Amino acid sequence: MKYAAVPAIAFSALVAFSGAALADNPPFTADKNQPDEGMNMHMDGEMMAHFEYLDVNGDGNLTEAEVAAHDKMHHELKEKIKQRGGKI
Repeated sequence: MKYAAVPAIAFSALVAFSGAALADNPPFTADKNQPDEGMNMHMDGEMMAHFEYLDVNGDGNLTEAEVAAHDKMHHELKEKIKQRGGKI
């Protein structure tokens, strides 16, 4: 029981320091130096390339029709590969 307060003090220090770190750099916020681009501001280059590939009409929004067309294309491609015995 001599050192019973040590875990409580350590935990309190952890909470205090992590709170200070989060106050300095809060998570899930936009970079203040970047223009506000809606949800696109959190996408890296690879993610943005996939988004642009799916966004057929280039309006910056994915519609259900665009996603459905992409899914249909993948389904048809899988069927063709299956018909050829797994060869592309």
